[in-house]
Amino acid sequence: VRAVSMLLIALAGVAALGAHAANGNAVREWACRLQAGQSACREIRLGADATSPGFASRPRAAGLLRTRPTWAAVILDTDRHGGEALVSVNGKTLSDKPVSIYQYDASAFAALPELEQLGVLLDRPMESIRQWRAVEVPVSWLNLAGSNEIRLQPTPGSRVTIYGDYPPTVGRRRILSLKSFSPAKIWSSVTALEGRVVNPVPAAAVPSRSRLLDKRGQAKSDLSGAPGLQVGEYRLHLVLGYEGGAARAPEKQRLSAGGHREEPFTTVLPASRFVPPLAGTAAPRAIPGREMGWHRCEVPVGNIGGGGTVSIRLSGRARCAGSPAVVAVVPVLKGGGASEAVVPPGALRAFHATPAGAPFVLCQEVSCRLLKGGLSSVRIDVHTRADVAFQDLTLEIKPVSRPDFSKSRVLVY
Repeated sequence: VRAVSMLLIALAGVAALGAHAANGNAVREWACRLQAGQSACREIRLGADATSPGFASRPRAAGLLRTRPTWAAVILDTDRHGGEALVSVNGKTLSDKPVSIYQYDASAFAALPELEQLGVLLDRPMESIRQWRAVEVPVSWLNLAGSNEIRLQPTPGSRVTIYGDYPPTVGRRRILSLKSFSPAKIWSSVTALEGRVVNPVPAAAVPSRSRLLDKRGQAKSDLSGAPGLQVGEYRLHLVLGYEGGAARAPEKQRLSAGGHREEPFTTVLPASRFVPPLAGTAAPRAIPGREMGWHRCEVPVGNIGGGGTVSIRLSGRARCAGSPAVVAVVPVLKGGGASEAVVPPGALRAFHATPAGAPFVLCQEVSCRLLKGGLSSVRIDVHTRADVAFQDLTLEIKPVSRPDFSKSRVLVY
């Protein structure tokens, strides 16, 4: 009886493993932690043999492949350090750093505030929640009829973890959705912080090869230093976008379209401009009680951004008398007409003022789609003790031009 029971348990285990292997929605991933000097590489071949990219039917894909893409980007699946990593394409390093893919998709930008709320509930920074990151690549850097190498490496003295997939046992490779995620899935895998669902469309069946390069530039067959053998592909994908017109115009021309302001806006905010006024820039004076309070300042900026994205940057130094004080500086953005005020994702953070004067820099981005056509004014809300003084409190705003996934037919390799 015992032998029969053990046999039945073994058969049940084999059946479960077989069902998992045959399940097209199963995610079979591994992780590779890159140290300084290491690189994750994926070589992708475009051209006549790349006839079935993901997210497009074969006839439509074949038609698109006969035209030049309007824009290109690299998407990568990493931990939070991916936002600081270096990405190179065909030996050229991109100056821009990867950002959340939701900042490349105006229709999905609202997902960022949801991720921020989940991060608060989980006591994790928003960047720690698993999400695709993207960075634009000049189309001129690509070999549209041959091999292209994408390389990811950490910045000097840093590290980054990139994820990959084992080869599929049945059918073609499936990738996690670029847009949709499930909060319920996050709660069922809190340690993984993964809420993306598997995309129903298989990834591109194109010739590709992944390699792990050590500090001496030598390739390894094992794609990760983790125990065991990791094979398959890194989640380093090339994205080609087609907007139905010519290639993207030069940045200056793009940003000036529609009559919206194209020049960056910069202003230094004196303490007297706030209501009630902030403490002066002279040596802070200790105030009995040290009660916390709000200070607000309204800054008209014209009409910036149009239908794209705007970058908001607040910087300065915060000084206080006595023990360090908690400071919150929150930009509240207002668009045209009767649009509602918007707090950029990631803006709800605090820092400390010190007697020596602690420098701070707060950077956020927001889609003008939420601002109904452009940014018209910014309200700066400061919550801190009455003895905190600011030096060189500077507001900088500039439009950011990026391709929009939601306005293009997108091929993912």
